Amino acid sequence: MEQPAVAVETLSKITQIAAEAKDLPSLWEPLFEVVLKTLNVDAGTIMTLEGDFLVRRVAIGMGEEIMKEPPIPSAKGGISWGVVKSKKPAVVTDLSKEKIASKALAESMHSLVTVPMMTRGQVIGVMSVFTRKERQFSDKDVDLFKTIANQAAVAIVNIRSAEILEENRKRLAELGSLNELSKSIATLFNFQE
Repeated sequence: MEQPAVAVETLSKITQIAAEAKDLPSLWEPLFEVVLKTLNVDAGTIMTLEGDFLVRRVAIGMGEEIMKEPPIPSAKGGISWGVVKSKKPAVVTDLSKEKIASKALAESMHSLVTVPMMTRGQVIGVMSVFTRKERQFSDKDVDLFKTIANQAAVAIVNIRSAEILEENRKRLAELGSLNELSKSIATLFNFQE
């Protein structure tokens, strides 16, 4: 399949996954399975930016141990934080020569691409894909991955916004109930000046 056709098909799948996701946990794995298949890589991970930490949300193809690793503080640095700060992708052909935060990745993976997930000029996290053998990622691979990551960022922000909206609706309903209760109590005791 030609690159533009792959990009359109992939973005279409991501849009469908995002539309069907009820919450963020139901988004992560289906989204990343499409990413891994499209880029023909062995493994990958999504980390979201939560204050001064990168929090791993999904990891596919690299064992369960990686999900037990703690969030990565900005002070620790590493490839992912470099991507967050520069807002530019990082391509590494030989991970053994780089400082990476995860011991599990250092021991099992050889090459990687990490791209920022951005929306409205803001980084909300990073996506990384890995290969067990050395791979030279092309500029087209990186451009497609950046496009996928940005589409994912929009989906994540939309789901977070919907969750906040629902939470606010519940709070508003609670306040309405409290207001009605307050009116009933005032009437019951006939508070008048």
